[in-house]
Amino acid sequence: MIDNHATRLGEIVGNLQALEMLLRMSLHKLPGAKPLDVPYGTDIYTLPVGHELPENELTNYDSLGMLVNKFNRAVAENGGKQLISTALVELRDALAHGRISANEAYEMRLLKFDKPKKWNCQNFI
Repeated sequence: MIDNHATRLGEIVGNLQALEMLLRMSLHKLPGAKPLDVPYGTDIYTLPVGHELPENELTNYDSLGMLVNKFNRAVAENGGKQLISTALVELRDALAHGRISANEAYEMRLLKFDKPKKWNCQNFI
């Protein structure tokens, strides 16, 4: 199990990133979406570091949770029933902010900690 950890984790992260891009592309096709405002054929990979692109559904700073909510709202407004589970957002956040740990038997766990409910200096004493 431990031998495949990096591969399996990479597959999950890759799928979550693909989901985000597909959501962005779907939201871009909705009526009222901001235009790309990038000339057709522009190779964005040749632009210098620091070059700013216009804000649109593909370039904005929306989190995965915001994208899922926007997508689900658009689907519901059009009579659809196939919504994306927000549990995927929780998984993505856990992977991004959690810690992978294993015990002596190599049982792997994903640990995610919340902010302390009441933080003060006495927490360190």
